[in-house]
Amino acid sequence: EDDRRIFSRGIRLNVMALPSSQHLDASSLWRDLNLTGDWHQGQSQSLFEGEQKELSSNDSTYKAIVDLIERFQDAKTFGSLIEVPNSSEAPLKTLLDELNEFANSGDTMQKTTARQLMSVVQQAWVLAQRYDSVVANPPYMGGKGMNKALKDYAKIAYPNSKSDLFAISVESFFSLAKKNGFCCFMTPFTWMFLKSYQGLRSLMINKKTITSLIQPEYHAFFDSAYVPICAFAVKNSSIKGYTSKFVDLSDFYGADLQPIKTIEALNNEKCGWLYLSKPEGFSDIPGYIVAYWLSERSLKSFRDMPLLNSKFDFKQGLATGGNDLFLRRWHECSLCNIGFGYSSLEDAEKSRKKWFPCHKGGESRKWYGNLYFVINWERGGAEIKNHPGSVIRNPQFYFKEGATWGSLTVSSLTMRYSPAGFIFESKGAVAFPKKDGSVLELLSIANSSVMDYFLKALSPTMDYSQGPVGKVPYAKLDARCKEIAETAIEISKNIWDANEISWGFEKLAWLPEVGEEKSLISSWKKWSFETTKKIELLEKLNSENDLLVAQAYGLEEELSCNDAIARVSGVPSIEVEIRNLVSYSIGCAMARYSLDKSGLILASQGETIRDYREKIPEPTFIPDENGIIPLTDQEWFPDDATNRFRDFVCTVWGEEHLQENLNFVAESLCLHAIKPKKGEAALDTIRRYLSTQF
Repeated sequence: EDDRRIFSRGIRLNVMALPSSQHLDASSLWRDLNLTGDWHQGQSQSLFEGEQKELSSNDSTYKAIVDLIERFQDAKTFGSLIEVPNSSEAPLKTLLDELNEFANSGDTMQKTTARQLMSVVQQAWVLAQRYDSVVANPPYMGGKGMNKALKDYAKIAYPNSKSDLFAISVESFFSLAKKNGFCCFMTPFTWMFLKSYQGLRSLMINKKTITSLIQPEYHAFFDSAYVPICAFAVKNSSIKGYTSKFVDLSDFYGADLQPIKTIEALNNEKCGWLYLSKPEGFSDIPGYIVAYWLSERSLKSFRDMPLLNSKFDFKQGLATGGNDLFLRRWHECSLCNIGFGYSSLEDAEKSRKKWFPCHKGGESRKWYGNLYFVINWERGGAEIKNHPGSVIRNPQFYFKEGATWGSLTVSSLTMRYSPAGFIFESKGAVAFPKKDGSVLELLSIANSSVMDYFLKALSPTMDYSQGPVGKVPYAKLDARCKEIAETAIEISKNIWDANEISWGFEKLAWLPEVGEEKSLISSWKKWSFETTKKIELLEKLNSENDLLVAQAYGLEEELSCNDAIARVSGVPSIEVEIRNLVSYSIGCAMARYSLDKSGLILASQGETIRDYREKIPEPTFIPDENGIIPLTDQEWFPDDATNRFRDFVCTVWGEEHLQENLNFVAESLCLHAIKPKKGEAALDTIRRYLSTQF
């Protein structure tokens, strides 16, 4: 009938619990049965080899019993993975009927022996048949849980699905269904996208037809159970142009909502969680990933556009085998021993420097930043190369210009400009332009919602390694995108370099020239206003770039491009900036910085105040002579950190409004850094912050 499926028979198989034949012996069975009747007379086909041989009836029966015993030797290990050809169904049934006669009417020895053999023949007969439908919730077991026999068998018989027993079962059970029958499974949903199941996906997409799939929410059975599963039906033949139904219930928490939302989806195609998709289109996606939510336009991008890896080399970096030994924050090392800006391995080695900038992923940040680390690459990385466990990858790309990102993230992928001069570590992958590739174009694509859209399909686990990122389609962008990228990099670099954590830091961004301003709060407000405008511009550039990239892919109607996909970090609050002011003032007192010259002054081991005086003979703010600044909860020393900070504020903004400015600093610190104390003087509040929090 058109509107319903009628299944002719259904037999339940215990997937991994078939009877073993290890205790059976063909010779003794043969002797005890004392078979004399005709069984599959004349032409007899070997049950498991399919060979045609002229055998007497007794030879044929003996051969059948031997084949059965050999095949079922490890039945408790292989279970229903044991393959029995459909051609054996009839002879097995004949043998089963004959054994049944022996079990009922034979002599005592024949009855006992027949009953021993019947369980094996019964299971073989079941496995030899082909069914209208096969329904299974197969066992889940990774390769680590398999014994040697099962693991070796999986490698040979099921190379496409050997990673897990559930996948092996899925592939195996297709052979139990008739050509146009159905196989229906409940399994982990990892087969839909993990690389290890690519062969299985290829089989289902090219030679079968996925007719429907439901992806429940993780807690679809119990609130306490976190189960990543799916249920799906596959027709055991390929139907070109078939439109399948996919139901995504991942937004509906708990067991109660799952059936309600499933029925709602089946009754309302526009509900928002039902997707109609042609499974054959998944073959256009690299890796045959079952990304049922992708639109036809998205699939067309995979069909018609080159991939990013045709324009860029996506490379994973080295593994030191001991980051504590070979990686440092840049400010932990002597500045004179850090090699900035080298553009080749040869130049870096000739420099005789020890430490060089290194990418290592980091927090989500667009366009520029996350430049914290340096790596020991002295003498061409000799120490790392000789260290056990180290892996040197792609050294030919070290120190070249590119774009970098963190491969592990809990949010969207964000990519940053990588100027020449960097080595990169395994968690800080870098893409390098090929002959006709543009770093600016890659950054525009990567920092758009289009990248997120495709990566959700290519890497649902959010492990954004160089593999899936390189498989995103590449579209030629409008020239305006490059302009946006250049401006966004410049603004983002200015924001990054305004922090002391940047080796490009010059001075506190909102610090006025000495004597230019009297009010500390006025200085901060001016800088805050200007910085706010920069950040607003950057957000507008993000939104414009997002729309232009979506238009290049023809996806502007499918993606929300009106808002920047990742809001730019706002202007730091006044309490944060006051803490930055305190930090910078201590840096000036320690001769690390100076009000008279931008950038680092003393930042290398062994430098003294004499070196400072050679660079700045008459400093506006005099640093400490011995480089020791006490942090105490009371005023034990006239040159302690609190008094040095007061002197710094007085030097920059003058003495006339000193108390007013100190009051403002104290009030700001009490917003978050420390708790306010009633009646406490401003300088005492600052001292309390310095001695307990700084």
